[in-house]
Amino acid sequence: MKRAAVMGMMLAFAVGCSEYNREAVDSNNQGMGLLRANRYADAREKFQRAAEEDHRYDLPLYNLALSYIRQHDWANAIDALDRAISRNPNNAEYHFQRGNAHYQIATAAENAENSEGGAHLEQARTSFQNAIQRNNHMYMAQFRLGQVAELLDEPQAALRAYSDCITTAPRAYQAYARLGRVYMNAALFNESAQVLREGLRIAPEGVPERGQMHNILGLTLLRQNQQVPATEEFLAAVREDPQLVQALFSLGMTYAEMPDRRPQAILYLTQFIAARGGGASADYMQIAQARLGELQSQGQ
Repeated sequence: MKRAAVMGMMLAFAVGCSEYNREAVDSNNQGMGLLRANRYADAREKFQRAAEEDHRYDLPLYNLALSYIRQHDWANAIDALDRAISRNPNNAEYHFQRGNAHYQIATAAENAENSEGGAHLEQARTSFQNAIQRNNHMYMAQFRLGQVAELLDEPQAALRAYSDCITTAPRAYQAYARLGRVYMNAALFNESAQVLREGLRIAPEGVPERGQMHNILGLTLLRQNQQVPATEEFLAAVREDPQLVQALFSLGMTYAEMPDRRPQAILYLTQFIAARGGGASADYMQIAQARLGELQSQGQ
């Protein structure tokens, strides 16, 4: 059986080689060896040569794009992917990677408050939709569509995309957290809690997304004025992911509103500040420091 499998692989390789010029295949293979060695400039030279040696051959252009993606050179990656797609328009992976490159440019523009991000988001959406049209099991394209919709402030589109992602890949745990947050922000609290609890039910212990799910569920409960159940979820979030400092902030601020929980409020706000707020904005640090000061002065 093993020999038959090996022979089958050799036959598939031979057929693949015969489909394109031998010189182009050799150049592409050499490029892959250089890419594995992180010799990006040399690898790109080989991939470009392979693409020129056989104008039907799309794989070298995809590999060329990968060499740029590894260095976060998104613009050149898009150019290479456009060329690959022109040769093989039905390859879902090419469309997905093109969408991802536009998405990366858009998020960088968003962080820099650059107005050009919107155009890249539209390009990303088109590419992800093209990928799904060619492979409707590509759940990461559905997930990325949800992220694009969130950035474009289109909650209904985000809900559809994340729901589709979960339907396609029930163990895409990050989609549960995202979907729960979108429901919460739309004040659909019951739907949010249902999605998050389902995610927690199926996600095994140790999965990092569990911390996010607990944290968002806590925020959902808090918006329903369920303070005690909310703190239980925030505590669970910290247990699941000690680096999730947003939960420390939520714990501290929630306990601060409970007269008999001032020591806990001081504890968690102090921990949040000691962690420098993690990835939270400066506003959260200022709020936490001000509230901590108030609580400490009350005990004097």
